[in-house]
Amino acid sequence: MQLLVAFLTLFLLAELASTQTLAPTVDLGYAQYQGFVNAETLNTEFLGIRYAAPPTGNFRWRAPRQPLQERHIQLANAHPNRCYQGNLGIAPNNPFTGKSGNGNRELDATAGNNTLQSSKPSESEDCLFLNVYSPGTDWSKTRKKKLPVVVWIHGGGYVLGSAGVGSMAPFDGPYDPSDMIELSKGNVVAVVIQYRLGLFGFLSGSHVQRNGALNAGLLDQDFALKWVQQHITKFGGDPSLVTIWGVSAGGGSVIQHMVANGGNTRPPLFRGGILSSLLLNPQPRFNHPIPEAVFARSVALIGCSARDKMACLRTTDVGVLQAANVQICKEAFSNTFAFGPVVDGTFIRESPSLSLARGKVNTKHILAVINGAEGVILVNPAVTPETLPLEQYVEALFPTLRPQDHVAVANHYRTFDSNLERFAEIYADSQLVCPTIAVLRSVSGTGYKGLFAVPPAWHADDIPYYFPKVYPPGPKFKNPTFIQAFAQAFVDFAVNQNPNVKEDPSSILPSWVPWNVSSSVEMVFNRSGEVPDIGSGTTPATLMQRCWFWASVTQFTGQ
Repeated sequence: MQLLVAFLTLFLLAELASTQTLAPTVDLGYAQYQGFVNAETLNTEFLGIRYAAPPTGNFRWRAPRQPLQERHIQLANAHPNRCYQGNLGIAPNNPFTGKSGNGNRELDATAGNNTLQSSKPSESEDCLFLNVYSPGTDWSKTRKKKLPVVVWIHGGGYVLGSAGVGSMAPFDGPYDPSDMIELSKGNVVAVVIQYRLGLFGFLSGSHVQRNGALNAGLLDQDFALKWVQQHITKFGGDPSLVTIWGVSAGGGSVIQHMVANGGNTRPPLFRGGILSSLLLNPQPRFNHPIPEAVFARSVALIGCSARDKMACLRTTDVGVLQAANVQICKEAFSNTFAFGPVVDGTFIRESPSLSLARGKVNTKHILAVINGAEGVILVNPAVTPETLPLEQYVEALFPTLRPQDHVAVANHYRTFDSNLERFAEIYADSQLVCPTIAVLRSVSGTGYKGLFAVPPAWHADDIPYYFPKVYPPGPKFKNPTFIQAFAQAFVDFAVNQNPNVKEDPSSILPSWVPWNVSSSVEMVFNRSGEVPDIGSGTTPATLMQRCWFWASVTQFTGQ
């Protein structure tokens, strides 16, 4: 009997050792991570890989650092904690204008204390993680491949979002790229990253510049891209074949990396960019009165006004910081964001619009898709009612615009039927649609423009077509032929930098002509009843005229 027990014990130990040997494991130098094979998708996943050390305590508002050494194998089988979340602004006016008269408000540390909220348990400062998805189950073969790589940057206005499961769809995941990998026929490795948000990632001002790092959230993204360059070969990816892709503020982040380091990042971190419904917020210089006003409000609310402000912020309990983060985000003008990138003079050396106009960009390979009715859900009728004067709305959206520009905006949008419709078009044109045109102009006829027009075609309506698990019901137009043609276009671009080189020849996508100013040809993705309606169209001349106007005033919009 004892002999039998001993035999069974040895057998089980051998089986365990065999399992551990066969489990997908990578050695990153600072740690070993053990992933798993997803039984549903039959891909190999590594969830929750640390790419940077915790940005906590004295390392708040500093550039990301290399992770510390880990002695034991780390399990990479669960989504990481989200970075601390903020929210959309809900105020009927813009308190962060930087104009005289705001000072007393910023110094009122008690304002809004009754609405301070605690964070959810799944949120943490220690959130600089990423997920890697490699095709197939045979890890011994997969890791030896050199496949194109897609790096996904989530949206959420730089105050919301995550890589994994959350409650703020579509900017929380799960961003599961298994459909993307399937469409590529197993020829793509996907990486989904997280980065610091809100007050934690984008607090700006002269105090941060003197004793910290501006644009910490962008520096996190940059650090993750450098991680990909260093380590993606261990997952079967080719670091020279990286495409970065983001939606909304994730698409805006792609712009930031296009213009980073004066458009001359060396060595290069990516070869192409995909921008879905990109968002380009006002982006002033770090010491402009507006970011200084946000900083003043932050330290006042947190209680750090009278001391060494940065030292105080770094020793403050994280729950207090997060409560202030939520409160300040709420105080922003309706459906805008209190925190976001600034011109820091080093990583982002000048306004993105100026860099784009000069063609100072890190890639000429661009695929940009905008939705047909982006602005509808970006205007809240309860806060911006029909009775609100158009000039007052424009001033709240862009407090640095000149009075004569308010008149010009009114002239450009008077043909729309109502003020609410005008507000929606102004928001969409100024911060999403026309910056997309600016990106395409910057690459001089080598970029592709798409229009997602399947009704209602609101902001983020296209996400379920390439990330169906973000919305459990999936796409609204459930035609498989349409979904395949639309979603595969992104994958084909990532693989070949050209949506016309198809991994699946059965795709109904017609020949897609690159966009240029003279012809303005774009690919329109629509439906006719239950039948796909995909074909070439032209960017309307009236929209181009409005975009020329917005391009002429970016100095005053702060973009």
